[in-house]
Amino acid sequence: MTINTVCADPHQGDSRLQEQTLKTGRPQKNGGFTLLEVMFAVSIIAIVLIATYRLQLGEAPLGPAPSAAESAAFAEAAQAIADKSITLARGQDQHPLSLPDGARVLTVTVMPTNTMRPLPDLTVFDEELRQRGFQVEHLLNPRSDELRAKAPEHDVVFINVNVGPMMTLGSIRVAVGSFGNWGWRSLFTEHPRVVYTSFGSPYLPFELPQAPAIALAYGNSEMAQRAAVKFWLGEIPPLGTLPVRLPEVKIQSLPR
Repeated sequence: MTINTVCADPHQGDSRLQEQTLKTGRPQKNGGFTLLEVMFAVSIIAIVLIATYRLQLGEAPLGPAPSAAESAAFAEAAQAIADKSITLARGQDQHPLSLPDGARVLTVTVMPTNTMRPLPDLTVFDEELRQRGFQVEHLLNPRSDELRAKAPEHDVVFINVNVGPMMTLGSIRVAVGSFGNWGWRSLFTEHPRVVYTSFGSPYLPFELPQAPAIALAYGNSEMAQRAAVKFWLGEIPPLGTLPVRLPEVKIQSLPR
């Protein structure tokens, strides 16, 4: 049984609903909601308001801003984690890189640019190299002919793959650009010093089974970029461990 009560005093209406609930043994509705539903909603609202007041979430929903000392400590801890996460997947004989002072360096970022979540370019990587006195030239998703023309002008080429482990639905492949952009995959066959760093996906060694030197940074943060530079230049050792088991790849020579 449902009773529609209209009165000037809402508490009087609630009292009538309570009396009717006691008489019938069934929750009564007020405007489409049962009395128990209304009481439950009011209780939840009260709890939220009390918590908001006590935690001071109205002015700072994420809590108070960290102090300068706390921010510095957080950044130092994050950098330490990034330094210890670098993994050398392949190329022990090419680490560390021995570069002359003022060496000409080419950095190449390979990353998707048409995703719903745009990725930033790896600018910190280049800046870290410049701070060490190297002459840095940068290319973003270059076409193969452009890359092959630029590479001989430099002492070393860093291929930095900025692709997360799930950037392509249902695939772990580095699906960036068209066939005309794939020269970065085989540049090591034309230039003597090409090293690869994955800033995200740990599957790059599977993607490039013949690449001679591959490091994994597991992210594209500023800390990860600094750690990668320090690693390739021999300032820190590779202490990371590959977190996945790569599919086995066998390369067979074609019969002559």
